[in-house]
Amino acid sequence: GLLIIEMKYNDFSKLMGEQISETDKNDINRAIQLLADAWNLVKNRDLAIVKSHWIFEISRAKFLIGDYKGGLRDVSEAIEIKPNNSYYLKLRGLIQYQMGHYENAIRDLKSIADDKSISDRFLVLAGFLRTNKQIDDAIALLEESLRIEEKKSIKSDEKRLLIDLYCEREDFEKAEQLLNSIPENVKDNILWLISSSKVKRLKGEIEKAKEILIYALGQITENTSYGELFLLGTEMYEMKRYKEAASVLERITQKDINTRLTRDLLFSFY
Repeated sequence: GLLIIEMKYNDFSKLMGEQISETDKNDINRAIQLLADAWNLVKNRDLAIVKSHWIFEISRAKFLIGDYKGGLRDVSEAIEIKPNNSYYLKLRGLIQYQMGHYENAIRDLKSIADDKSISDRFLVLAGFLRTNKQIDDAIALLEESLRIEEKKSIKSDEKRLLIDLYCEREDFEKAEQLLNSIPENVKDNILWLISSSKVKRLKGEIEKAKEILIYALGQITENTSYGELFLLGTEMYEMKRYKEAASVLERITQKDINTRLTRDLLFSFY
């Protein structure tokens, strides 16, 4: 059961694109049943303390297939056993966010703010605050986080989100200052090019934004990640560059599943 769930989570396309097929759902439901059978054997015994990650994994699996109500119930059971487990609290926050319970989601993420083992805790919390229209709070959080030395990959993600937040506040000067602060050796990175194009688009510099995206297309290689292709294709679509959007989205779309990606690709072809 644990192995099946981990395999599905390691397939990034299923997370970002929500491309869960009926076969995937059957596999995940099988994993849930296996773990539930195992959990029922230990939940009323002393073993429950050391095996609480089983019920946590059941919750993760339900989260993946969109069973948020069931996932919330299971992760809450895990939290009753280990109330200070940051991974459990983070998952509950993610589930509550998907259910539209933004205040509860924010509360859960704030409760793990001091746990450095959750490297993306500020990034996730800032996203929650953004959705809850607490833009200034999200900006303050990320600005403070960027002063802390932790994982560089997370810092890059935080910077890109901060740029988006500056743009939402129409503080394009700060957005461009942050863009200009990135090292020269990463300025051709597709994710940074997308951010740069987005700033230009929101400032009304449409032609410049298009130029940057076309340049980003030329940076695609066989090693370009699913996430980079997903975001580049989405931005191309936003810019109504449908031919280019289709060329990117076609690389990552499972055409036999009805998802937003499939519909965007279909419209791009049309």
